[in-house]
Amino acid sequence: MPFEARVVDVSVYQGTIDWAQVKAAGIYAAVIRAGYGRYAKQEDLRFAENYADAQAAGLPVGVYWFSYAHTPEEAVQEAQICLQVLAGRGLQMPLYFDQEENDIPTANRTACAVAFLDHIRANSPYMPGYYSYTAYFASVDIPTIQAYADTIWLADYRASYDKTIPRDMHQYTSSGTVAGITGRVDCNNLFRDFPRELDKEDKPMSFEPITGKVLRCTSAENPKCETFSAPDINASLGVLELNEIYPITAKGNTIQLANMTGTWYKIIADGAEVYCLELPDGRCVVEDAPAVETPAVDLTEVLAALARIEAGQSRIETNQAEQGKQLTALQDKLTASGVALAK
Repeated sequence: MPFEARVVDVSVYQGTIDWAQVKAAGIYAAVIRAGYGRYAKQEDLRFAENYADAQAAGLPVGVYWFSYAHTPEEAVQEAQICLQVLAGRGLQMPLYFDQEENDIPTANRTACAVAFLDHIRANSPYMPGYYSYTAYFASVDIPTIQAYADTIWLADYRASYDKTIPRDMHQYTSSGTVAGITGRVDCNNLFRDFPRELDKEDKPMSFEPITGKVLRCTSAENPKCETFSAPDINASLGVLELNEIYPITAKGNTIQLANMTGTWYKIIADGAEVYCLELPDGRCVVEDAPAVETPAVDLTEVLAALARIEAGQSRIETNQAEQGKQLTALQDKLTASGVALAK
């Protein structure tokens, strides 16, 4: 029997959601808006709350990022901010690029989608997906979109909608009602069991604390050993000092980058915790932290010093005794002289 389940997609506009009621109403999963645009301040104001509460209620979660990108460069910036907002949170549904703005130049739409999707695939463990509505699909190259998106989510509210465009999820209304959500909400039919599929392969970005390891910078140029503000190769902060070592505080996931596999680490550099990607191209290496050196103690020297101190003390005592004898003899002479004078 073909798989089919109900999914809601929500944003700040749905207000406070009772996710336990949503699940009890038969909703299988949720797709939550993480944000929009290319600035960190454009994170959806209820994203963190919705994500945490939906997960706590036991609902699989995916996210979407609403795009305003007019150029591929802007789309990459949006992807960077999207990953920054996600901050390594685990997803059990895809991460969708939501492209539906009409003022995006038609000639750039496919390229923008490719740039965003490609960045997500190269820099995260998430499954990249593409969302739009039927009429908008006429303005993009669908085969190219399919080549870069692992899945398509399509909106079409007509009773007799176009079924020629392949999709794994179909948004059939923006005016649905679901217990636990006040007012209208987007409702979807899901035809692919992403939570079950991704449960076997999803590796959300996470970091485990480690001790006793350091990262040594072995190349400061071509290739550069860089630091990053997030586990994202486009969030560069600067280059580490050649041959310097930096304490490692945590180890993250491995990612595939071009033809190399790299591992993310958190390190301490210039007093701050930052990210660094170890790659097998010689730019940096992870090694055991140097042992804390205990100053060597030469007991022979110590004993000799003690002997000198004791000898000195003995000489002092001998001198003091000799001086005492001399004083006693002098006193005896003075006494004798006094007696003689008295006679």
